[in-house]
Parts: sequence; structure tokens; C-alpha cells
Amino acid sequence: HSLEKTIAHWQYTDRLVGLYEEAGVSINREPFGPLTGTLISPCISNSVAIIESLLAATQGVKDITVGYGQCGNLIQDVAAIRSLNILT
Repeated sequence: HSLEKTIAHWQYTDRLVGLYEEAGVSINREPFGPLTGTLISPCISNSVAIIESLLAATQGVKDITVGYGQCGNLIQDVAAIRSLNILT
């Protein structure tokens, strides 16, 4: 799928989650954009996770878990998680 189509599909999904939220049913949403199957820079992973979370929030999602997949360097991973905690 194209990037535009993928975003549209996730907007639809997130809007459904938002409708459930409006009805009093909380659904936890965990964006998984950084799961590329390859090692990527922690700053890219964090940026994608934050952007996906913001896009979900604009559709009414209230319960969002921002995750982080380890990249193989413990020091970088800990720093990335701490940064993600501050930024979200």
C-alpha cells in the first residue's frame, strides 16, 4: 500500500477506537510503526511512534501505549526509552 492509503486505513481503525471511547469502552492502542524488521536509529523509531500516537489521538484514541523495540545497544536503548518517556 502507499503511505497515503496506509494512513487512511489507520485513521479508520483509530476512529473506530475513538467511537468506542465515546461509548465508554476504552481500547488500548499501541502503534508499532518502528517494527521494520531491520535495525533503525532510536531517533527514527521514537519519531515514528510519536507521530503515529498523535495521528491516533486526532481520531479520538485516548488510551495509547507508546512502545519501543530494542535496537541492540543497551545504552542507546535506555536513553531512547527515557527520551520517549519525556516526549510523550
